[in-house]
Parts: sequence; structure tokens; C-alpha cells
Amino acid sequence: RRLPARWLRRRFATVAQSCGWLPGLRVRDNLALGAVAATGADVQSVACDTAIHRRALEAAAATGITAARPGGDDAVLDPDDLSGGERQRLALARAFVRVASASHTAPVAALVLDEATSALDVETERRIQSAAATVQDAGQRVTTVAVAHRLATG
Repeated sequence: RRLPARWLRRRFATVAQSCGWLPGLRVRDNLALGAVAATGADVQSVACDTAIHRRALEAAAATGITAARPGGDDAVLDPDDLSGGERQRLALARAFVRVASASHTAPVAALVLDEATSALDVETERRIQSAAATVQDAGQRVTTVAVAHRLATG
């Protein structure tokens, strides 16, 4: 049986070792884009959705990305101004928003982390793992596959 590629892609949230973001947008807007991928909604409706922005702020706080940036979640992202760890925290928070925003009719089935915490210190990595568990406890049961070289990861 063949599955539609778009349907299949919406069931996975991935975070790679090197990840992208959209420069010129605020932190919270970059995170809210995870909901676009999860729901298929257009960017304009996601930008106006306060529930999605609340989830984005919760994910940002859990990963520490807003605490690390002057201006917090209102900070505009400059490509030359993000460390590798900040990029990874941003991508992880976006994936958490995607998982939390997925509907019960189209849930995210798996979160794939490919060296997604390689640029983070061990303490920040533990906070990220705790945040991932919180997403799971919120009712979204998601299989997590973590590819890592560091033994503490996983």
C-alpha cells in the first residue's frame, strides 16, 4: 500500500545537528512555524493564533532559547548572531511546538533527533530531555528516536 508523501511527512518531526531558521523573524514567530508544519495551516493564521504562540513560548522557555537571547521571545533572529547551541535549541523548541500543535486526527508519530543536542552542554541537554518528557505527558504520545555520539544523550 502506498502512503501519500505529504501525509507521511506530517507524521514526523525531525531535528538535525545543523538546523535552519528564518532570519528577520522574532524567536516566537520562528517557533510558531512548527505549527504550520503540524496543522497545514497558513502562516498568517498561525501568526494570529494565541494558543500556538503560548505553546511556542512554553517550548522556548523549556529549551532556554529565550533566556539566552537579549530581548527574549521578541528578539529578531540574525543568522550571524546565533551560536550552534542556540540554533539547536531553536530547532528543538520548534519541533516541540509541532508535536504539541498536531491534531488528534493527524498526530506526530515520531520525533527524530539526529545529533540534535551535540552543541549543548550536559545540563541544557537534561533540561531538553525533561521538556520532551513534558510534551509526552501532555497527552501527545510520540516515539522519540535519538541518534547521538555522546553517551549521556538518550
